[in-house]
Amino acid sequence: MTDYTTRLSIIKRNDWSYYIGLQFYSPAHDTWMNLKRISKYYGTYEEAGQAYRELEKLGYMDSTLYRAAI
Repeated sequence: MTDYTTRLSIIKRNDWSYYIGLQFYSPAHDTWMNLKRISKYYGTYEEAGQAYRELEKLGYMDSTLYRAAI
């Protein structure tokens, strides 16, 4: 099992949908990879951003809460 660096981000699903998701950094691919969606889908980036900020105020956006051990 390997521990990866993680982050929570607003991810674009397609041209009309965004969500908040957990990503991990893959050194082998030198990129951030999506691991898990942790929110509903939002119609705009602004709506997702507002939800992100609200969750941040509540303390849910600390990526250490969501360790990626793969």
